[in-house]
Amino acid sequence: WLPPFHDMGLIGGILEAIWTGYHVVLMDPKHFVARPLRWMEAIHRFKADVSGGANFAYDLCADAIAKVDEAEFDLSRWRLAYSGAEPVRSACIERFSKAFSPFGFRQAAIYPCYGLAEATLMATGPNPGVERPVIEKFKAADLEKGRASPVGERGAADADVRSLVSCGTPCADTVIEIVDPKSGSIVEDGVSGEIWIAGSAVFRGYHRDDAATMDAWRTLSHHPTRPFFASGDMGFLHKGELYVTGRFKDMMIFRGR
Repeated sequence: WLPPFHDMGLIGGILEAIWTGYHVVLMDPKHFVARPLRWMEAIHRFKADVSGGANFAYDLCADAIAKVDEAEFDLSRWRLAYSGAEPVRSACIERFSKAFSPFGFRQAAIYPCYGLAEATLMATGPNPGVERPVIEKFKAADLEKGRASPVGERGAADADVRSLVSCGTPCADTVIEIVDPKSGSIVEDGVSGEIWIAGSAVFRGYHRDDAATMDAWRTLSHHPTRPFFASGDMGFLHKGELYVTGRFKDMMIFRGR
């Protein structure tokens, strides 16, 4: 149901199917928005094992199933439920998994990933076979200052903790660096900065827009021969995995926080 004017729908739902030859069923996006449970019914009817969408879509389905007295569908074949295009929220994962576990859905099917059109869709995701989703707890006060401080099982109170979802590790031939946009220097693990991306899947430029293309590219002393795309997204690396925290254009700073 993902709209084909968005890269996740066009590349992930249509072009990839043409390229690899797997069977794909397309649904009009309006049909999903009008009644979100049509998505679940389609997965049941066509025995789909891969499907996904943005975080809000899983929330819509959890809202919808709570208002239904009876529903009959089998989601046990759904082995990979990718979630991207906007921040993946731990509360949504837990809520959706709990709501649809009676229908055979397994939380381990959730596949949080990070991508963008300029990287030909996916840039990071969990490696095959690893446990997912990875949800880590960090001190909220430190996150507001741009630093990720993990909280143990017996750490701070819930009010002082923020749960973040890992978007996995870089895809093949993709390099991810977290950079201080002011200095242009790579920051250490656990420090928030701008996500810069390089690799063979990264685009070469914007169509007929040389100015925007030149503005998008950066260089790093660590990789003098490899150009990086400055994504405008914020995040940090922790244990080698990417945690996306927002966009610079959406960020407001109050008294240093």
